[in-house]
Amino acid sequence: FSVWNDFTFLTEMEEQSLSDAINDLILDLSLATCLPFGTGENKHKNYIAAAAAASAIAEKTKNISLQELKAIDWIIKPLVEVLQLDIEHPMAAKSSLALRNLMRSRQCMLTFLGNNCLPVTARVMDMLLSKRSSDLKRPCDARSVVENIAACYRELAQFYPWELVNTGAIRHCVTLLKLGDVPLQTIVATTMASLSNDLEICKQMFTYGAIRPLLIASDVSNTNEACMLAGLGCITQLCRIPEIGLRVAQQGAVPLLEKGLLLYKGHGNLAIREKSLYALSFLSRVHEIRDMLITPKIIRGLSAEFAAGSLASREVIIRLLMNVHRRYEGEKELVDTLKDPLLELIRTGPWSAKNLCLKAVCVLFDSNEYREYFVEKGLVDS
Repeated sequence: FSVWNDFTFLTEMEEQSLSDAINDLILDLSLATCLPFGTGENKHKNYIAAAAAASAIAEKTKNISLQELKAIDWIIKPLVEVLQLDIEHPMAAKSSLALRNLMRSRQCMLTFLGNNCLPVTARVMDMLLSKRSSDLKRPCDARSVVENIAACYRELAQFYPWELVNTGAIRHCVTLLKLGDVPLQTIVATTMASLSNDLEICKQMFTYGAIRPLLIASDVSNTNEACMLAGLGCITQLCRIPEIGLRVAQQGAVPLLEKGLLLYKGHGNLAIREKSLYALSFLSRVHEIRDMLITPKIIRGLSAEFAAGSLASREVIIRLLMNVHRRYEGEKELVDTLKDPLLELIRTGPWSAKNLCLKAVCVLFDSNEYREYFVEKGLVDS
């Protein structure tokens, strides 16, 4: 393929504009895949030509600007037609890679949806996950097609979530979380994080059994930090629904949140700690799991984050501690470390932080000893 590509396409396209080159490639692609294909050697030649043309299109669309992508959105339908002809041939992998490159443009997304291409790619994904699920952890053409379609899902999920959900994307994502390797899990976790912004979609994720695969994929000992961050984002959204949050905690979310809250290495450790705090805060609203929520590791992480974290993190910690008041061991030692920081926030923080800290003083520090301490420190004057 590379020899035919180099000598037939590249030398001729150097002097052509992008539009003319794409036109010639699509013409070659269409001619190579016109039905009937014939049999034997003729069919093999047609498929080789189609694969070479799709490979050249993928290479041409790799680094071009969004304006140039917008001008060639019409090539999406021929690429999708090639994709579904033979999903196990290399031309399917090349055409799916070209589609992945085109999904950077909103105009290309609209064309993709307008030509009813999403159900076609969903059917291709269904066939590959049912026939080639054992190949998702080794390099092959089937895995490349699955990864490229999953990357298209990731881009579409940001703007058109329900179109994806209605074609079965959640089922595909859950399957890939279970069977895919780390790059596939990272792409899928990012897709699910974007979809989870809608709570109705979160309910469908729960119905498809996404909780346990998400928890496993979000463990940094099994995957990477990007996958953990995306997975925690989705878990945080699931925890916003109390009934689902209860199931999330029962299936092992607390040990995962402990790891996230104590993670101080890597590029995304700050965002991971904040996601863990938000998930704990949402879970603390569920009465049935308050007793199991605060562990010694969680206490250590909360103390460190309150001392060095952002203002938003401190406010989340205060709400969390008020929700679990008198429901865990070691509460007195923890709140003793928060007295002076709370006073400082009351004096210098914004109005919202002052209001929240005054509520925390009333709820958490309810003994006469604490009251005398705050009066001596000038709480009334503040």
